[in-house]
Amino acid sequence: LESRGVRIYGHARAQHDSPAMAAESPVVLAEHLSGPLLDDVRLVNKISQNLHAELLLRAIGREKGSAGSTAAALKVVQEFLKSIGIPEGDVSTYDGSGLSRRNLITPRATVTLLAWAAKQPWTEQFIATLPISAQDGTLSERMKDTPAAGRIHAKTGSLGNVNALSGFADTLHGTRVVFSMFGNAHNLRGAEATAVHDSLCIALVEELGAPPPSKKKKR
Repeated sequence: LESRGVRIYGHARAQHDSPAMAAESPVVLAEHLSGPLLDDVRLVNKISQNLHAELLLRAIGREKGSAGSTAAALKVVQEFLKSIGIPEGDVSTYDGSGLSRRNLITPRATVTLLAWAAKQPWTEQFIATLPISAQDGTLSERMKDTPAAGRIHAKTGSLGNVNALSGFADTLHGTRVVFSMFGNAHNLRGAEATAVHDSLCIALVEELGAPPPSKKKKR
């Protein structure tokens, strides 16, 4: 606002509903129906649309939990993760977008979640929502002119000195690999950190799933 000539006085404040207010039955003044869920998930995954990620989390709380709030939704998420075999200590979730540094998750938990998703009837639809290396979304400029181009379907994540990439790799040998890479508290520039991940993705595509080398018979 200030860059556009709007003068701001004071400090930013947020007013949240109290639990007592949320427990009451409000009168619906208007209703807006969103598009299909898959469209929203695609938007979140392809370009990292954080606002929609936060709203989707609240929608989970409303549909599956006690209220359309972050707290109610996080309880649902924690119960779900536990139900698919992810230990409670492997995940600490604070918001829907991942912007808070209080969000903590292990690569093991991420791989467990993606491996579970790979077994669901909607897996191909989900994978199609992820950025594709050298083609679209946040991976559109990465891994171009390499064996990994078009073969990595993965979600990116970045904060200051933090870079992550998790998803699926379709290898040159016809297998699909689930992977998760986190770089935390590194001292690299963003481009240097993502280059490391890209190199690992190329190795995944080239090396994994290859048949073992044949053993030569001794004469």
